[in-house]
Amino acid sequence: MVTFYGNESDGETTLELAQTDLTVLMTGDLQIYPSQSLMPTALEIAVRVDQAVYDCVYLSLAVMNQCQMVTADERFYNSIARDVLSPYLCWIENLL
Repeated sequence: MVTFYGNESDGETTLELAQTDLTVLMTGDLQIYPSQSLMPTALEIAVRVDQAVYDCVYLSLAVMNQCQMVTADERFYNSIARDVLSPYLCWIENLL
């Protein structure tokens, strides 16, 4: 829920708006991946690029699915930009 619940430009997001967002999200074709199988690769990446394993789990998932992960975390993006896995990461502002 953290991904869509947060500050809006006109103030705080209300519970009602967050619930609407959640409903839209849950009606989509959602795939859930257990993180346990991603942890060994995530740990290897995290140590190599000096980043949190938590963030690297998402990157591991992108690598596994041969797609890109979108991030707004500049520190994480910059550390991966110099790594062989950079094609699997997309800076959020590049989508705008």
